[in-house]
Amino acid sequence: MIAYMTALAGSSIAQKKYGARHDYFAHGCSHDEQQIQKMARKVAKSDRDIPRLIDAVERRATELVNKHWRDIEFIATALRRLGDYISEDEIQPLLKHVGTAPVVTRSAPPPPETETLDGVPYRRRVGYLRAA
Repeated sequence: MIAYMTALAGSSIAQKKYGARHDYFAHGCSHDEQQIQKMARKVAKSDRDIPRLIDAVERRATELVNKHWRDIEFIATALRRLGDYISEDEIQPLLKHVGTAPVVTRSAPPPPETETLDGVPYRRRVGYLRAA
């Protein structure tokens, strides 16, 4: 869930870095921000950890956007040239340009029940989160 929250935060951060700052674009991110809040309430160990967890997620998302900025610009430019639509056939050549993350196998030991992100604890159970 932390990875999903980071992806949601990253979309807004990348959008702003790319220059899409008009209210029209901000409105499009409002649902993502609501989802981040909702998920943070589910996984934070306490109410006071919610804002700290969201800050940690946003810091991580910023790091990832900065690290992968060239790939993000490449895809954004392709989208702009293709009229913001990419068919399944068109996406494959574009994704060949983008590096891939290492594959995680199921043989890895299960994650601990409580993990932290920048020192902020959150709950996890064998890859799935439990309700607070």
